[in-house]
Amino acid sequence: MFIYASSLPSFGAKPLQQEQSFNLEQMSTLVINMNHADISVSNGDDSGIHVSLKQELRRGEAEYCLHTIKHKQTGNTLELYTEAERPHHAPDCSVRRNIAIRLDQRKLQQLEIKHSHGSFTAASFTPEQLKLAISHSKLNVLTISSRNTRLNIHHSDGKIELSDTMLDINGAHGDVFISALKAEAVETKWSHGDIEIAKSTANTFTGKFSHSDISLLDHEGGALKLRSGHGQIEVQGGLQQVALKNSHGSITFNGSSESLEVKNSHGSTRLTQNNRLFSHIEAKSSHGSISLEVPKQSMCTLEGTSLKSVQAGMFRESTACSATSGLVRLSTSHGKARVSTI
Repeated sequence: MFIYASSLPSFGAKPLQQEQSFNLEQMSTLVINMNHADISVSNGDDSGIHVSLKQELRRGEAEYCLHTIKHKQTGNTLELYTEAERPHHAPDCSVRRNIAIRLDQRKLQQLEIKHSHGSFTAASFTPEQLKLAISHSKLNVLTISSRNTRLNIHHSDGKIELSDTMLDINGAHGDVFISALKAEAVETKWSHGDIEIAKSTANTFTGKFSHSDISLLDHEGGALKLRSGHGQIEVQGGLQQVALKNSHGSITFNGSSESLEVKNSHGSTRLTQNNRLFSHIEAKSSHGSISLEVPKQSMCTLEGTSLKSVQAGMFRESTACSATSGLVRLSTSHGKARVSTI
């Protein structure tokens, strides 16, 4: 059952104002589909959603340009959207549109948001399943604590303060910044934009990037696997397994890992391994140099083309390990390899 109160829209010179409220007591899924607006979402506690729409018509005819709040219900799914009285026409319109939403998310199983052309700001998201599809806009979210989250961002910038969720990021033509991230698993696919995560923890983290820079500035976890083309990879932190692959870009790793595998072409590779008990490091590069730093007494075996003199010099500096692991294998073509100690 819906409980709503609405002020009738007035299509005149004055700004349009409309408010509606809906009871979500029997709803498990909520879909919000609103475009060409600046939208803000705050938290409520009354098992409902309250939508306040304010508009100012600057140019165009009201029936074509001004929106009203509408809804559809299918079973336990409620969809809210805004639409003009005659939406199938496309006249010359200029409208300032602001939408304020107060939402009680406590009983929602799934929240799906579709938004383009404007901005979207939210205090927090808590439903079990969260889907955000944002395009030609700006996304700003303080906290995401859903069980599973899927972000689809195109031609938009996103900023998230805290993400505590299974996270899937897919998008292009924009930048994403996350202050803090905690997840069992993270999957990313991004092109023509940059992703930066200041602090992150994930058991598994996989990513594919094109014409993009990926920066994990303080990452802890199990397995990390990143693949990029025409961009830079930067990783700092402590992990178990690291696999980094790049073409036409640089790779920088500074941290601790049990294993480190790197492949690069047409770019420089700079590796600093802080774990003295690493099992193996393997780095391959074509048309680029390799610079590797390892702790003293950590490297048991050094293999690679034209590295005999390097190996002899390293062992003269007492870098030979005291364990049975510590294999380093370097391979370069059209570039130089350099190994030093921390």
